[in-house]
Amino acid sequence: MTQFDKDYKHGKESEIKSLPDLQDVFGKDLILDDEMFAHFDYFKDDYMCELKTRDDIVFKNGEFHYTTRKGYKMILDSIYFDAVKMRFAFQYNKKNKDKKRFFIIWKCNNQYFYWEMNL
Repeated sequence: MTQFDKDYKHGKESEIKSLPDLQDVFGKDLILDDEMFAHFDYFKDDYMCELKTRDDIVFKNGEFHYTTRKGYKMILDSIYFDAVKMRFAFQYNKKNKDKKRFFIIWKCNNQYFYWEMNL
C-alpha cells in the first residue's frame, strides 16, 4: 500500500468518525458526501465543509507543533490548505444562485479548528 493510499484511508475513516462532532457545530443536517473525490467532504443546504486530519500537528501553548515523518519538529506559522478548494468555492458561488458558506476544518491530534472562507 502506498503512502497516498494509507493517508487517503485514514482521512476517509476520520471523516466518518468526525461527523457527529461536526454535526454538533454545523447542525444535525450536515451530510458526509459519499462521492469519492468530492471537493468538500460535508455539505448541507447552505454550507460545505472540508476536513483535514493531521495527527502529526499538536496545538499547545497557542502554537501548532508539527513533527515530520522523519521526526523533525517545527512550529508552524499557520495551517493551510490547497488553492483548489478556494477556487472551487469561488466558482461555485459565482455560478449558482444559492450561495453557500465554505469552511475548512482541521482536526489536529483530535482537536478541531475551523474557519470560514472569505470569498
